[in-house]
Amino acid sequence: MIEADSGIYGTADIHPSNDVAVASYGTWTLTYTVGVHGIDQGGCIKVAWRHASNWGRPQTQDPSAPDYLTAHTSGTARLSVRFDSRGYIRPWSPAVVADVLAGSLKRGDKITIVYGDRSGGGPGSRVQTFPEETFEFKVLVDCFGTGQLVQLSA
Repeated sequence: MIEADSGIYGTADIHPSNDVAVASYGTWTLTYTVGVHGIDQGGCIKVAWRHASNWGRPQTQDPSAPDYLTAHTSGTARLSVRFDSRGYIRPWSPAVVADVLAGSLKRGDKITIVYGDRSGGGPGSRVQTFPEETFEFKVLVDCFGTGQLVQLSA
């Protein structure tokens, strides 16, 4: 894994980023902005977190159920989004993966991932049931579809 330099591979932010109560439900929007290299068909982004968490498991099947997750892009490519419990290396095993299936993304295009999307009537995503000082997401990108992930700088 390579760590990216100042946005060449893109940037990501998440909103809201405030403190939350344990076991509460909410919605968080992660926005990845594509960097200089773009993302080719076959590339992806991964959003991983530590496996020592019981945050609700993201699901893409039932918009009325807890932990519903959606992803879309401002670009012309078609995305597929999925949860993979072994999507990255330990201890950052659980990951949401947004694959670029058709077309490609260019610099400035955005991928937006909504954790706890409530648009279908669901309650949002459940926060883990124990307190921590911080909860960190690692955002990684495979621009060229080679399987080589680059971690975006914090």
